[in-house]
Amino acid sequence: MSSIDSLTAAAVDQGREKPTIPDWGDWLVYCAIVVCSALKAIVGNVGHSADAVAYLDLSDAIRDHRWHALINGHWFPGYPALLALGRAVFGFSTRHDFMAARFVTMLADFLFISLWLKS
Repeated sequence: MSSIDSLTAAAVDQGREKPTIPDWGDWLVYCAIVVCSALKAIVGNVGHSADAVAYLDLSDAIRDHRWHALINGHWFPGYPALLALGRAVFGFSTRHDFMAARFVTMLADFLFISLWLKS
């Protein structure tokens, strides 16, 4: 008996639903989402909106240890923290700011996709 069969039997014995394994169609959709996310990060147009500038300013505040700037009612400090890490990888130069933003957004997409797969 394989481990999947034993898990299924244990779930049925306990009165729970049988665990489902995504079929090939689901995996095809997941792979398409990952490919589209990577392509958007590589060739997509990152808009220079007020929100983008605010997130970059907040990541500068993290770099400069101005923690009081992170406390506000508009922006959650999690994304600027990830953005600060991404900008550190690329060297905190203005030239590479939006490349770091694309990289961080792509990694966040992959994180959310993997969490979605586990649910």
